[in-house]
Amino acid sequence: MTQKNQADLQIWRLAYLAPAPDGDLPKWYLLVNEGPKEQILTVEGRILVFAEPGDAAALIDRYGADLPADERDLEEPFFRCHVAQSLYLLTAGEEDEERLIIDTANLLLDLIAVTGRPVPDHHRNRLKALADYFTFASDPAGFFAESGVTRDEMVESLLWATGRVVLHLTEVKP
Repeated sequence: MTQKNQADLQIWRLAYLAPAPDGDLPKWYLLVNEGPKEQILTVEGRILVFAEPGDAAALIDRYGADLPADERDLEEPFFRCHVAQSLYLLTAGEEDEERLIIDTANLLLDLIAVTGRPVPDHHRNRLKALADYFTFASDPAGFFAESGVTRDEMVESLLWATGRVVLHLTEVKP
C-alpha cells in the first residue's frame, strides 16, 4: 500500500464563525473538506453550521458521507473566522499576533464563494488584498498604507461579507 502525499489528502477540518464578540452571540462551527478539492459542507446551497463541536463527526456522517475524505481533524477548529476581533484589530491598528485577520479574510472569501451569489468587485478586491497582505504581515497600519483601502472601506467589506454568509447559513443538529 502506498502512502499519499500530505498535499493530496482530503481532510475534514473543523472551523468556526464568530460574527460578534465572545459571549454576545453564539459561535457557530462548520466543516471544511480540505484538500485538492476543497468543499464546505452544504445542503441545497446552504452552509451548514452547528453549535457544538462534538457534533462534527455525526454531521459529516449524515450530510457529507458522499464526499471523499482520508482523515478527520475535528478536535480543535483549524480554520477561524472571528469577525469582531478582526474588525477590532484593523480599526485599533493593533498587531495581529494570532493571525485572525488572514484566517477571517480567507474563510469569508471561501464562504461567500459557496453562496453562488455575485460579489461586488470592490468587496472581493478588498478582501483579497487583506488576505494577501496578512499572509506575510501582521500590522494593520502597513496594510492601509500599502493598499490604499481606508479603514471604513475595509469595515464595510468585512461586514458585507459577513452578512452575505449569515444569510446562507442553516443551523443543524445531528
